[in-house]
Amino acid sequence: MRIRLDYSNTLSESVGGLNGISQENLDYMAEIGKKAHESLCRKRENNELGFMTLPKRIELLYDVRGCAKRLQKEFDAFVVIGIGGSALGNIALHTALNPPYYNELSRLAGRRSGLKVYFPDNIDPSLLKGLLNVLDVKKTVFNIITKSGSTAETLANFLVIREALINAVGE
Repeated sequence: MRIRLDYSNTLSESVGGLNGISQENLDYMAEIGKKAHESLCRKRENNELGFMTLPKRIELLYDVRGCAKRLQKEFDAFVVIGIGGSALGNIALHTALNPPYYNELSRLAGRRSGLKVYFPDNIDPSLLKGLLNVLDVKKTVFNIITKSGSTAETLANFLVIREALINAVGE
């Protein structure tokens, strides 16, 4: 399959020198893209990119399903705490795989198969406070995601959640 992209109306020769992309810039970016592609292929061949083998690792699917079943017995909600890429993939999957207003579907009537899922993906204190007000934190799984371990927004939200959990269940 080939994808064709017509970018002719973005070129400086079409829209004017300062406003468009120059051929020189395109050539430069093409070289960077080629090097990035070669690096990706090399890393894939050397098994440095574990995510690329995930579709072939069926045992992981069974592990995830087993974990989900255990969580569903004990909890009502699943909250993903992350910013940017630490939340966007999860949001995309949730949106693609579940109907709108998924959380409002009845689990008891069999209309919702899993936990309610929430993505408070910013540091707006009223958003997180509002969410914590409607959740039973004792019956909620909090999945804290930060690739660096030092993302300020995620850590700020974590500290708020940590305090709520300590207040609910103790240290």
